Amino acid sequence: MADVRNQKILIVENDYSLNSLIAINLKTAGFYSQSVYSGNEAKEFIKSNLDYFAILDYELDDINCEQLINELSEGNIKFPFIIITGHSNQKLIVKMMQLGAYDFIIKDVGFSNNLPTLLVKSLERYESKKKIEDYQNEIIKREEQFRNIFNNVQDIYLVISKDFIVEEISPSVKSILGLEKENTINRYVSELYMIGSDWKKHYRQLFKTGHLINAEALIKTNPKMTPKICLINAKKVFFNSVEQFKIIATVRDISEYKRLENELITKTIKAEEHERKIIAESLHDDLGPLLSAAKLFINLLKNPEKNIKERGELTSSISEIIDDSIKNIRVAVNSLMPTTLSDYGLEKAFRAFVNKLTLNVKTNINFNCKLNQDRFGAVIETTIYRSGIELINNGLKHSCASTIELVVEQIEDNLWLKYSDNGVGFNLEEQQNPEKAHGHGLANLTNRIKALHGKIHINSTPGKGTSVQILFVLSNMYDF
Repeated sequence: MADVRNQKILIVENDYSLNSLIAINLKTAGFYSQSVYSGNEAKEFIKSNLDYFAILDYELDDINCEQLINELSEGNIKFPFIIITGHSNQKLIVKMMQLGAYDFIIKDVGFSNNLPTLLVKSLERYESKKKIEDYQNEIIKREEQFRNIFNNVQDIYLVISKDFIVEEISPSVKSILGLEKENTINRYVSELYMIGSDWKKHYRQLFKTGHLINAEALIKTNPKMTPKICLINAKKVFFNSVEQFKIIATVRDISEYKRLENELITKTIKAEEHERKIIAESLHDDLGPLLSAAKLFINLLKNPEKNIKERGELTSSISEIIDDSIKNIRVAVNSLMPTTLSDYGLEKAFRAFVNKLTLNVKTNINFNCKLNQDRFGAVIETTIYRSGIELINNGLKHSCASTIELVVEQIEDNLWLKYSDNGVGFNLEEQQNPEKAHGHGLANLTNRIKALHGKIHINSTPGKGTSVQILFVLSNMYDF
């Protein structure tokens, strides 16, 4: 995070002496500040200087800061601020926080000396909020691009014989795939699929159901072009008898959509990780001191020399600290930023997790890692790590297994995550049925993997354990 002391500060305080004292303390702490002494003066300054963070005295000679904030809001002007006041009023604190205040500081003895430290914490929260808003705006921008692409997309139209030979194809094959129409006609449709694309699966579905709906495949192009990710829709059209039919198909290039989708997923996951990091820092800064204080009071409570009154006071203090701690924990999420992962990569992150876990569970957890490179993209690493953690946690919770195996393996361009256990297993068909499944763990995991163009295979039988294999082809991952 950038040094928050680079943020320019506006001091709005009608007491000239106090205003000057605050300015001196901020300058000593490394801040640049400007001073104004009335609400109307502050209003005009903020209108033309939106890059300032304001320290607002609540009660000014001409208008109070609530009126100042509301008048600027009516002009669609929003600015970051903290409140300083000589009055401690719970309702006032709540109202100011609702209006957007980053802190509410009581002007007690020596408050101006502590103000720079409190200001730094407020500015860090402000910078974190701006970062998340930037991610959200980027996501909205990408979604608008998606809509524009689909509104202007071109399709390739084909007529295919019952022997799966291309009989006719639209001229758009030239502009989309870079292929000449004459060189495409009278060729098997399978020749248009890239190696690795499951064209046989599409054939089977078409024969079985008579249609193919929104099937994705990697389609060949002119050798000078990159293969295209395409969406295929096809239907059998019968003539006279069930023996006589042709296949009418459309092929839509969705490569740009997929690229933007990848960027969107990347932005979303990075925003999630950023929020987790903020929560981790918040727990460290806010919860740590509370627990240290609680431990201190508990040790004092053990002192046999303390009388009943003193013990009662200590007990009340401990109770208040516990209440504050609970509030801090409730605003945190369960999954925090995995610092071992961001600092050292997949192998050390998994080993740290497994080593810690084996101290607290009876299940034997074996982890093996075979990687050809130290680091991968942040999104790939995060997805692989969280998938592995989720599979292990699910296994411990539901499988009753005595042994769990987890392997992370790189074979050439393929990155694998392989999980297996010798537990009770489950009915895979029921688990994949939304009406019968317990929770959404498998569905969410599968959707997350597929969103990143990965593949997942789940195999489980009641009484015979469970295995899950997840594959990412690294060359298909763009800038992940």
